[in-house]
Amino acid sequence: MKVDYFPLRMMHIYVKEALNIDIGDSGIVNRIDRIRRENDLIIVSNSRQVWKTYIDSSSSKGNDILIKGYADFITRSTIKSKLVLFEYGNDVDSSKLLIDDLDISDHVEWFPIIPRKEMYYVLSKADFTADQFILGDAGNSTWEGMVFGKPVFVFLDVKEDEFMNSGRQFPPVLNVNSSNQILNFLWEFQENKIRFHQMGNESQIWFEKYMSEGLADMYLKILNATFSGIRISLNELKFN
Repeated sequence: MKVDYFPLRMMHIYVKEALNIDIGDSGIVNRIDRIRRENDLIIVSNSRQVWKTYIDSSSSKGNDILIKGYADFITRSTIKSKLVLFEYGNDVDSSKLLIDDLDISDHVEWFPIIPRKEMYYVLSKADFTADQFILGDAGNSTWEGMVFGKPVFVFLDVKEDEFMNSGRQFPPVLNVNSSNQILNFLWEFQENKIRFHQMGNESQIWFEKYMSEGLADMYLKILNATFSGIRISLNELKFN
C-alpha cells in the first residue's frame, strides 16, 4: 500500500473544546474584562519575547516590530487601546525597556505566565492577536488566534499559489513583517472595524476546515485507506 506525500499538519486545538471556556472568577478574568470595557482596541500577543537575544535560527519572533508599529499608532490614534503582552521569553526585559523608550508604558499591559485556559480567555477578548514577524511560518500563536476568530498579525514567507498547491486556501491573516504595515492595519481598524470582524470570522472557519475537524477527517481518510489496503493519491487528499 502506498500513500503519496502530503504536507499535513498536526492538529493543535479542537475548536469547540477551546471555545468552551469556563474558568470562573479570577484575577486574570477580572483584569482582562476591565481592559476590554475600557478600550476600543486590544491587541494580544502570546508569542514569546525573543527578538534581541540570539537562541537559534528558528526562535526569533521580532516582537519589537509589533511594539514599534503599535507605538506609531498611539501617536496618531483617537481611540483608547491596549497592547497585551506576556512575561514569557528571553527578552521580556528588553521589550520593557523598548516600551519605556517609546513612552507607551501606559498603553501596554503585561500578564504573567498563566495556565493555557486562562490565556485562551485573554485571547477571546482581543481585537487582534499577534505571532512572529521574522521566521516566515505560523506557530501556535497564529492558530490560537484563528480559533477565537481574530485577525492575526504574522509573517508567512510563502507565495499564495505555492501554499494553495498543498490543497488549502491561503489563511486569512494579516501577513506583515514591518512596523509600518502593522500601523496601517491598526489605522484602518480605527476607520473600518467591520472588515476586520469579517476577517476574524473567516479565520475561524479556515482553521476549522484545514487545521481542526477538516484535518481530522483527512487523517481518518488516510487511516481507513491504510487498513483497507487501498492506495490513496495526492488528489484524493485535497481539501474540498
